Amino acid sequence: MTSLSAMEADSETLDRLAENERYFHTIQAGVRGLASTWTLTAFASLAIVLKHEKDVTWLFPPFALIVFICLMVNVGLYLLWIIDQMIYQRLFNANYIVGLRLEQQFSFIPPVRAIQRLSAGEMSIASWIKFFYIGPISVFAATALFTAGVSIFFPNRSVNLLGIAMVMVALLSLIPFGLVVYYAHQVDFRQFVTLIPDDYSSILTKENCRAIVDRHVERLKGMNVKV
Repeated sequence: MTSLSAMEADSETLDRLAENERYFHTIQAGVRGLASTWTLTAFASLAIVLKHEKDVTWLFPPFALIVFICLMVNVGLYLLWIIDQMIYQRLFNANYIVGLRLEQQFSFIPPVRAIQRLSAGEMSIASWIKFFYIGPISVFAATALFTAGVSIFFPNRSVNLLGIAMVMVALLSLIPFGLVVYYAHQVDFRQFVTLIPDDYSSILTKENCRAIVDRHVERLKGMNVKV
């Protein structure tokens, strides 16, 4: 087997990491596509229930169906968020950190990840992605609560057992919202690296990333390459 130089070996490793990152991004894009389809399908289901044609008889009252649909939608969105962020985003984070470490060790590697970190600001991409999920989750939870609140006094304008059950189900639809908000910080890069020992825990600091970029620029200048 042909032996590789240190530069060739690390370049090959970086290519594999980049390929993994592209793969994780593709999977995550697919999951978010499913989340969008799930959300649009839920709106269509609510529209069918609200249309309530006279010749159509539902097994349960329309208000109860609306609350149940909202609960199921929020549970589904929460499960998709787990696949997207708690699984594949963490795998992406691991690849990203290792790639950034290679950029720190070898100045010949273009500091793509270091520049990404510097341009990301105080909020990581994962921190923004959570709004993609909690946005529709909050809408469906509010819809369920409003529907349950209205129906609890109808049709007889008195408290009834079905109305109480609907309020309890509507409150359950709030749980996915709280879980996403509570656990989203664990996906953030800065929280992720604190779980890694040694110098990995500080690799995402702006000072470190700026030093990586500066060292690469100095190397290019030393090679008489215009930057």
